[in-house]
Amino acid sequence: MVHRRPIYVMATKKFNKFEYAGDELVGRSGLKGLHRQEFFETPHGHAFVVVASADDDPLQVELTGIVMERVRYYLENETGDDGSEVTKNALVYTSGYLYHMGEKDPERKAGRLSCLCVLFHDEQVHCARVGDACVSIFNGKKMVPLLLPDWPDDVPGQRDGQDEAKAAYLGVAAQVDPDTTIHPVEPLNGEKLLLATGSFCHVIRSRPVKRILQDSMPAQSKVSRMLRLAGDESDQEATALVMVRFYNLKEKEGAPAGQAPPPEKQRPYKHTREAMAKGKKSKSAKKASPKNSILIRSVLVGIGFVIVAYMFYDLFLYDPYPAVDVPAPKDVMAPDTIVETPEDSIPVGLEAPPALPGDVSYTVRGGDTWGRIYTQFGVCSWFIINHPPNTGRFGRDGGLIAGRRLQIPVRYSGDPDLNPYYYREFTMDKVGSSCQHAGRDFLEAFEEMIRTQ
Repeated sequence: MVHRRPIYVMATKKFNKFEYAGDELVGRSGLKGLHRQEFFETPHGHAFVVVASADDDPLQVELTGIVMERVRYYLENETGDDGSEVTKNALVYTSGYLYHMGEKDPERKAGRLSCLCVLFHDEQVHCARVGDACVSIFNGKKMVPLLLPDWPDDVPGQRDGQDEAKAAYLGVAAQVDPDTTIHPVEPLNGEKLLLATGSFCHVIRSRPVKRILQDSMPAQSKVSRMLRLAGDESDQEATALVMVRFYNLKEKEGAPAGQAPPPEKQRPYKHTREAMAKGKKSKSAKKASPKNSILIRSVLVGIGFVIVAYMFYDLFLYDPYPAVDVPAPKDVMAPDTIVETPEDSIPVGLEAPPALPGDVSYTVRGGDTWGRIYTQFGVCSWFIINHPPNTGRFGRDGGLIAGRRLQIPVRYSGDPDLNPYYYREFTMDKVGSSCQHAGRDFLEAFEEMIRTQ
């Protein structure tokens, strides 16, 4: 019998206590690999299975199909095992089936076949794995590994003194010892279980994956985006992924049912420890009296009002750099002193060139721009930047620095109140609408005009 590889379409289904979505990413040409995922119901509960082969030839298509069939056959027919053993025994049975088939027909001998079998029953998750596959649970903030290919020290389920004679893949030896978690996992509402093979196992604990899981997009969209992420990170290496999200579960308090407290020297399972902490919080919350709740709410409202008032003051009222008053220009003429001329009488002060107004001190304020300073003083930025007293008082590329005190040369201002005698020399029609004419030649021409008066 030839097992053809089926064409899978992303599937999303919702049940009473969970929803799931699964899909596969076919690797680009030249990257070998075959990955499959399936979901079905059994007398033991709901089963999720992912299968992977290192090669993508017709024989591996047949063998991965046999793995799916044998796992499903065992879970549907062997009802004597309890939940904690049925997933492990299903992989032992499937591996033995492949091994004996290869003994009879060497051309159909199994190679690097991996399988992960997960069962959800009575609000508990049972995991068993042979080969290169991974499973983790995401609690909204942290990705808690259950089974990973590289076996970090803090992964629950790690076994010491594993017999090296036992096979690492399905069907390559007479005996196989699947990897399992130490205890059944009891998920909480909102948590997400991830089962994968291939390239996704390399990114399962990455920050981009966590951000996708925290998003409010539908389950099938999350799976699609995570698969694309894995493909981009691995140059389009093949992979398969199943995501299960739990809800409507009983609120758990204390240790999971049927699980004894770990010994003092044994490192407790992270996920269980977090579940116990949540259970204690919910217990203490029930003891809170209505009076305490009203008092706490009033205190929080008061704190919130103070914060809003402070923000309003800081944004709209408080000014760390108050404006500096600009002194009125001094009258350089003596209006009462006149002298007769043949044409008319003119002020004595105009016999010599009028005095140029002095500099005005100004402290740069937060949010200041050259446009705002020009609006206030009518002086182009070139004259301020190149004014000798301001040397070294600017940032990179002539940028303003809040808190720095500048000397504004209002002698180059186009404001008649600040530069009453020469303001016409610095109007927009002279310096340009964007001060593009202000420069060394402009300044030298103005100084020459003053000398020749």
